[in-house]
Amino acid sequence: MPHINLITTCSNSKGKSNSTLRLDGIKHKYDNLHELALSWSNLITEHMQNNQPTDAINLYKGSHWTNALKAKKHECVDLWVISAGLGLINANDSTINYQATFTPNCDDSIPTYGMTSKESSRVWWSHLCKIKNNYSRCKSIAHLMQRKYDELFIIAGSNIYINAIIDDLTQGAKFLSNPQKQLVIITSSTEFFSEKKIIKDCFLSSSKLMLPWLKCNATSLNICLANKFIELLKEQNFDYCSTKNSINQMHNTIPAIVKSDKIKCTDEYLRIYISTELQSNSNLSATKCLIKLRGSGRCAEERRFRKVFLDIKNSYK
Repeated sequence: MPHINLITTCSNSKGKSNSTLRLDGIKHKYDNLHELALSWSNLITEHMQNNQPTDAINLYKGSHWTNALKAKKHECVDLWVISAGLGLINANDSTINYQATFTPNCDDSIPTYGMTSKESSRVWWSHLCKIKNNYSRCKSIAHLMQRKYDELFIIAGSNIYINAIIDDLTQGAKFLSNPQKQLVIITSSTEFFSEKKIIKDCFLSSSKLMLPWLKCNATSLNICLANKFIELLKEQNFDYCSTKNSINQMHNTIPAIVKSDKIKCTDEYLRIYISTELQSNSNLSATKCLIKLRGSGRCAEERRFRKVFLDIKNSYK
């Protein structure tokens, strides 16, 4: 049976929410990503020496990670993680709790230092790939593909994270025997694939139209599509092209969703709403609070909602 390397994004939700290792705590001390990455890597090594490490498989939480672990149950699948804090790690690697993200406008986002967010994310990932460390068994996706050039690869993640690794991924695809038959990249946008010809035909589009079919939420869309791809891949005798065609044909038959006329919330409304809800239930999670908001006929982007929610919850401490 062919071996599959599933590479997906990390999860912002972690087992211990109060991490002392946060990018926000040191990024103001530097004015370039190279020095910041060196300092950050040294801090990770120091924390791992002074604290009890945990396997990555037990660090991450949430619906995305739960579905990633479902894929790992297949004996032919090896699970890898794209981490903005640790680089490329295997789910069985030892690690520690940390906070760093490629998602912009968060406290622990990668700083731009005059670049665009897309540019800084790619530069940061390249630094993580080059720095020697003792917590990852493989330093980059390119290195992994060079070692496993005859194996299969599934990359599943948001546009933000795929953008960060795109140069590393493109370099790695050059080592594969036949990228079109060994590699699929699952994300929702093709905007950065036109410049990368070697992986242009490896793209599999995800969309919110698939949510009912996959029985998942938007957070776990890409990893659930990866799970479905693995399921169909086995039925198609591990033929990547046939499997992608089957999913694309299914996608094309899904009727468009008629959008409901929900009221968009301003930040001020969110602050009042969240404060009121937390006063009633201080243990309320951001996810349940957002579900309740949307059930009331109002809407807000999940990323913006979570930022406001965390700002308010942290102010109570």
